[in-house]
Amino acid sequence: ADLLGRDTFNMTDAKPVPTGLLDLRFSYRYSSANAPANGGDSDDDSVLSPELVWGCCNNVEVWASLTMWLGDAGNMPGGGDGNFDAYVGGLWRFMEPNGVWPAMALMNSLRVPTGDNSSGVDWEFRLVLTNEYDSGIRSHMNFFGIVADNDNIANNRDFQYGAVAGLDGPLCHDGAIRWVLDYEYRIS
Repeated sequence: ADLLGRDTFNMTDAKPVPTGLLDLRFSYRYSSANAPANGGDSDDDSVLSPELVWGCCNNVEVWASLTMWLGDAGNMPGGGDGNFDAYVGGLWRFMEPNGVWPAMALMNSLRVPTGDNSSGVDWEFRLVLTNEYDSGIRSHMNFFGIVADNDNIANNRDFQYGAVAGLDGPLCHDGAIRWVLDYEYRIS
């Protein structure tokens, strides 16, 4: 299964999990900047996101995840608006890689306000392009738009858009461990 996208990296891969596979994933992220946890006053935040991904049919995956801001180190669990919000979504690969054309997929996701003092539903739509090369290196381009209908983050724009460019490649012979490099440009 592929582990790119959603909470771990800025880019998403156009390769869905195989049909019938149920994949349990855990991602962890550490940030040393002001973030939504603890009302935006925090300097050190940890985010843990368990995610369940299912390949429900050919070239389609669906998922559900829960984002948990753990707050300042030693202050677990952290509070703050939007903590423990749920995310649901799906990815449909509508075009296989074909010569010079990359694999293409459409992704939809919703943030559902299940967390602390959370409000509104956020919707993201993403066009995902992935090209795979003989060396095992893959290139990715994502174009996205987000409708943000929440008050969890001060001065949040109602409509956000942007693009992500990235690469990943094998660090070992079987490709089980990969390096990842991505860059996101977002109007928010």
